[in-house]
Amino acid sequence: MRRFAGRRAVFLRVMAVWLITATTLVLLGALLLSVEVRSFGAALIAAALIGLFNALVWPLLIRLALPFTVVTFGVGVLVLNGAVILVVAAISRGLVVSGLLSGIIVVVGLAHAVVSRAIRDGA
Repeated sequence: MRRFAGRRAVFLRVMAVWLITATTLVLLGALLLSVEVRSFGAALIAAALIGLFNALVWPLLIRLALPFTVVTFGVGVLVLNGAVILVVAAISRGLVVSGLLSGIIVVVGLAHAVVSRAIRDGA
């Protein structure tokens, strides 16, 4: 049973981040005119796509964009993350983001929500 305790903790953490991301997307959709989330189910799908994109494509993308990131003193990472949100919005039917600046605002909101949850939990 002890062997599964670590897996269970990882699973619960992934589920918590997924739900926090989806909830934050819904809240940002309610607060920002340039972001529209059609339903909580659409937010769950968009949050899953963001997670998959960050897990599978982000490592390659950040290595290719490293010179851009260095030249912009890290601001390039925000722009790349905003572009990721735009790609997810293009793939997902339930998330509409009107532009790159709105995508960057969504990224900042998502990062704040997840980091504040991690700090509160002591992770």
